[in-house]
Amino acid sequence: MSSRIALLGLDIGTTSCKVVCYTPEGTRITQAATDYHLSFPQPGWAELAPEAVLSAVKHVFTQVAPDLAGFERLALAISAQGEAFVLVDGDGHALAPAPVSMDTRGLEAITAMKADDAAAQAAETAGQELNALTSLAKLLWFRDAPDGPLARADKALCMGEFVMRSLGLNPVIDYSMAARMGLLDIQRRSWSTDLLAAAGLSSDLLPPVAPSGRYVGTVPAERMAAFGLDLAVEFYSGGHDQACAMLGAGVTEAASALYSVGTTEAIAIPAEEISHSLEGLHISPYPHVVEGRDILLFGSQHGGRVLSWLAGLLGQSGTPALLDDLPDAPSTSIVVPHLAGSGTVLADDGARGLILGLDYATTSGSLAFAALEGVTMEQALALQRLKDRGMGITGLRAVGGGTRSDVWMQMKADILGLPIDCLDEPDTACAGAAVLAGLGAGAFTSAEAAAGRFTGVRRRFEPQPSEHQVYALKLALYEQAYQAAATLRPLLQDVERAVQRLAEERKEKQ
Repeated sequence: MSSRIALLGLDIGTTSCKVVCYTPEGTRITQAATDYHLSFPQPGWAELAPEAVLSAVKHVFTQVAPDLAGFERLALAISAQGEAFVLVDGDGHALAPAPVSMDTRGLEAITAMKADDAAAQAAETAGQELNALTSLAKLLWFRDAPDGPLARADKALCMGEFVMRSLGLNPVIDYSMAARMGLLDIQRRSWSTDLLAAAGLSSDLLPPVAPSGRYVGTVPAERMAAFGLDLAVEFYSGGHDQACAMLGAGVTEAASALYSVGTTEAIAIPAEEISHSLEGLHISPYPHVVEGRDILLFGSQHGGRVLSWLAGLLGQSGTPALLDDLPDAPSTSIVVPHLAGSGTVLADDGARGLILGLDYATTSGSLAFAALEGVTMEQALALQRLKDRGMGITGLRAVGGGTRSDVWMQMKADILGLPIDCLDEPDTACAGAAVLAGLGAGAFTSAEAAAGRFTGVRRRFEPQPSEHQVYALKLALYEQAYQAAATLRPLLQDVERAVQRLAEERKEKQ
């Protein structure tokens, strides 16, 4: 192994792309990031333009290129958002925008599949809930769309594999990303033939699967030049962003967990084996990027995204303006932030949001505080149910943009009743991907040996007993508020249908 090797972790997220470059010793060499935007062309749809993702990758490569000129080898692995995929033709060109996890267009198709006993039994091999968030649900929608692009598609590629294909490689997908598609047999570590047959899909549509950290191919300098980096790059199989972030954060023990606090929220717990005590919790186990390990993952689509929505609703300039006006004590209001269905444990795709306890004393700050509380209470419900099954944890390591708010992190510790360590490496998904690149390139003997060498603890937030007692009461109220909203939902749907009919009648009269 050359002593002049740089390890690159490329993270392709829901709204941004980032590359961070390290030495094998864990020293950060350089980094670059850029944003792109989701589009919402129809109710329930959420898409990324594949060309925007490729443009973002080119941008970040161009930015880091000058700092990498002196290295003899560049090794790269990709951390990617789960569920999002691109349908491509035989030349690797995108045939349609990429639906992301929060896209629920496949709800009707996946609900019908869930009602089919044989299909539901086949889905058990994948270990994932049959819900609208999976890639499978979107593939079913494309399958049923008249004159849709699926008939012309050569492959369905997740974002990392799409980038590899665009660079001329024959991509492979690692076990963790394949599992997030909802189509991997998690025991055999191969595509689930039974589930694919039940879905009316062919395995030919999917790339080969492999463990993380395996060599995929080398893109020569002349090809990389078109992506802004005039150097040859060795590509290694990466993984799901949550799994990569766990590795980069050094979360290796079952009693600990990674808490990702960003646009969405997720908690990931490492496991030696898949536990059968998860039945009824809707928590989906899937393969880790560390060979021989699994992950228990749960969360919700509601994180900082809720605060962004609230800021726009209240006419604020952005989330910082709301955060500046936060009170210093628990709010008396309850916000159930189900703006795109519930979190994992409630498993209610049709759930709607609710605000309870408004009065003339309610301010934008107190409402924002209640929204932040509600986001965290979704995770508190999940952790409480795991604890009831004898699977409690003793602490969390937190990463993501939300960790920049000390107020929010202290609130989370108070609600969850657990210490939370915020890390000084904000880009643990990139760090984990870099570890996988280093593992494949021979820089490390094992993923465990390298785990956490890129990060340390910036600050610990301990739960405050008095505040935790208050939040125990609020958590009980939160769950009852959700149940009340669920009871009222049929009436709400009647109102929605009536309003829609009225709108159609008015349109006809124009």
